[in-house]
Amino acid sequence: MRIIDMSLNGNPDDAFTVIGYKTYKCCCHSDITADAKASKEIECELFNVDSGSEDLASGLFTSSKGCKQMAAKKYGSGAGWHAYSNMGKKYSHLDFYGQCAVPN
Repeated sequence: MRIIDMSLNGNPDDAFTVIGYKTYKCCCHSDITADAKASKEIECELFNVDSGSEDLASGLFTSSKGCKQMAAKKYGSGAGWHAYSNMGKKYSHLDFYGQCAVPN
């Protein structure tokens, strides 16, 4: 996993960061999405929410939508998806809790 330094935006509790002039929201889920207790780690994805982005142009993602809604549009279900900074205590036993950890 690659850890994205979310403090670069000046507010590490914010789910948004800028990479290469594009704004991304870090959205995460447990590796076994339907079962946080059986999971081992948290996996994240950066959703491009920049105005004029390819993702935004397709109508999938906007900065005002939550991770659950964006994941549902992309994958068909948003169950278990949250902003990296809003994963909740039931995920606290998992590796990468409180971090924006994206696959290499």
